[in-house]
Amino acid sequence: MVLILTTFLLIQDSVFADTTIYKTYYFEGIEITATRYTKFPELSTAGIDIIDCNILKLQNPGNVGEALYLVPGINVLNYTVKNETKLGIRGLGFKHNMIMINGTPVANPWDNSTILNEISLYHVKRIEVIKGSSTLCYGPNTLGGVVNIITEGVKGNQIQFDIEKGNFGYQSYILSGAGNFGLLKCSIDYHNSRTDGFEWNTDYKGEDFGSSIQMGDVSTLHLSFRYHNAVKGAWGQKLEQPWRFPYWKTYHYDIVFKTHKSETRIEARYFLNIWKNKLICYKDTTLKQEKWISLHNNQTEGGEIIITRELSLYGMITGGIQLSRSRINATNEGLGKETIGGIFLHNYYTFNPGLLFTFSVRYDIHSSLENAASYNIGSRFEPYQNFIIRANYGKVLTYPSLRQLHDNSPPIHTNPNLEPEKSTTFEFGGEFSKGKLNLRSILFYTNIQGLIGREILPEDTLNEWRYENIDRARIYGCESSATLTNLFRFLQFSSYWTYIDARDVKTLHKLEYSPELTLGVQLSCNFPQGISIYVNSRFMDKQWYQDNIGWHMVDAYTIYDMGFSYTIKGKYKIHLKCINVFDRKYKLKEDIPSSPRQLKGGISIKLL
Repeated sequence: MVLILTTFLLIQDSVFADTTIYKTYYFEGIEITATRYTKFPELSTAGIDIIDCNILKLQNPGNVGEALYLVPGINVLNYTVKNETKLGIRGLGFKHNMIMINGTPVANPWDNSTILNEISLYHVKRIEVIKGSSTLCYGPNTLGGVVNIITEGVKGNQIQFDIEKGNFGYQSYILSGAGNFGLLKCSIDYHNSRTDGFEWNTDYKGEDFGSSIQMGDVSTLHLSFRYHNAVKGAWGQKLEQPWRFPYWKTYHYDIVFKTHKSETRIEARYFLNIWKNKLICYKDTTLKQEKWISLHNNQTEGGEIIITRELSLYGMITGGIQLSRSRINATNEGLGKETIGGIFLHNYYTFNPGLLFTFSVRYDIHSSLENAASYNIGSRFEPYQNFIIRANYGKVLTYPSLRQLHDNSPPIHTNPNLEPEKSTTFEFGGEFSKGKLNLRSILFYTNIQGLIGREILPEDTLNEWRYENIDRARIYGCESSATLTNLFRFLQFSSYWTYIDARDVKTLHKLEYSPELTLGVQLSCNFPQGISIYVNSRFMDKQWYQDNIGWHMVDAYTIYDMGFSYTIKGKYKIHLKCINVFDRKYKLKEDIPSSPRQLKGGISIKLL
C-alpha cells in the first residue's frame, strides 16, 4: 500500500507521462515470458538467465538437463536407477521449481517433478530461468525457480531431418516439417531415440510426436499436442532381477488464445497433462512369470486467464486467475486428488528511466489444506550507465505433492495432515554490462517454516518412515557469472560459480542434494567459415541424500566436455561432442556409478 501511494504522489515525474517507451517495450506482439511483464532481462527486477538459440546450436545438448549444466544456482540431478534427470535450484529439491513449455507447466503431480531428459530440445528457441520469489505470478511451488522452454515459431515452409549416433548403442532420428498458409501456421515433428545403456542404466527406447497449429495474426489461437513414449530398464535389488518399465507414456494438450488491442493484452490458456506408467519385474530363475509391481495413471488439467493493462499514470498492471486439478492413481502407492486455485495481481512502476519497482500479491486456495497469501516486492536501480542493482523480498508457498499427501506404500506412510511450507526469501545483486563484458552477482537468503522432510518411525516399524513438517530450514548463498563475447570476433568466454549453505536449523544437517560449491567454465570459438568449437569444465561439490536407512553422500566430481560443429550454407550441419572427456568415475548414489565417457555425432539437413 505504501508503495502504491508513493507511486501516486510521485508519478508526475514518471517517464510514463509519455507512454512511447512503454508501448515500444510491451505492446508489439511480445509473448509473455518468465517475468509475466517484460521480454527484456535488463528491465526485470530479478536477474534472468537465458540460454538462447546460439548457445543451443553450439553445444547441441541432447535434452533440457544437458542445456542447464552451466547455469549458476542450478543442480542437475541424475540420481535414480532409471536415469531420470531432475532439477534442483539454490539448494532446493525438484518439487520447489516449475518447468514449463511455452508457459504451460508440465510437472507430474505424483511428486511435482519433471523428467528433463525426456524433453526434446528440437525447435527450442531459448530457455529462460528465473529464480526466487519473483516467480510468484506462476503460483506456489516455485520458490526455487521457473524454467520456461520457448519453442520456435513457424518461419516459412521447411522440412528438416536430423540423425545422431554414439557409443552404448545410442541413436536418434528426427523428421520435422512446417508450413505457412496465410494466417494458418502448422508444424509437425517425430523423434525416435534408443540406447543400450551402461552398467545400471540398462537400456532405453523412446519416441516423441508433436504438432501445433496457430491461427490468426493480432488475435491468435494456438493448439499444440505432444506425445512421449519411453521403455526403460534399470537394475533392481539383484543383478539377475532387472526392473523393467514397459512404457511410460505422457500426453500434453495445450490451447492458448492471445489478443491485444491498444493498451490491453489478454491471454487465456487450457492444458491437460496425462502420465501413464506400467512397471513390472521380469522373472529370475526362481520365478516363472512376470509380476506386476505398479500401474500409474496421473493427470493434471488446468487453465488461466491473464490480463495486462497499461495505465499511463501508474505504469503497468497484470492480473490473472488460475485453476488446476490433479489426481494420482497407482495400484499399490496411493489414490488422491487435489484442486488448487489462485489469483494474482502484479504492478509495475517506474519513476524515471533508472528506477523501477514491482509489487506482486497472490492468494491461493487448496482443496484440503489451508488457503494462504503470498507477495513479492522488487526493485531495479541503475545509478550509473551500464550498472544495475536489483533486490527482491517476498513470501512464497510450497504445497505438499500428492505423493506426500496420499502415498500408502511401505516403507512410505502417507500424511494427509501436512502443512504447506512457508518461505520468506530475500535477494540482492548487481549487474555490469559494457561492450563485450557482462558481470553479475547475487546474494540470496531463504528461511523456510514447516520444511517437509522424512521422519523415520520407531524401531518396531523398521526402515519405515513418513513425511512430516519437521522443522525450519535456512539457505543462504551467492551466485556469480562472467561473460566475454566476440573477443577477436570469434572467441567467447563464460564462467560461473555458486556457493550455497542449505541446512535444517534444528539438526544443522545439509539439505538433500544441495552441493556447497559448483563451478563452470566454457570457452568457445565461432569461426566465419561456419566452424564452431567449445570446451567446458564443470565441478559439483559433494551432496547428501536420505533414504529409509539413513543419510548417504554423493561424490564430488569434475567433468570436462567438448564439441565441434560445421555448418554449410546454413542448410547442412555436422556435429561431434564428447561428454566426460577423461572418463571420470564417481558415484551418483551409494551403489550407482556415474555415466562413463559418451561420444555422439550427427548431421542435420534442411530440405527447404
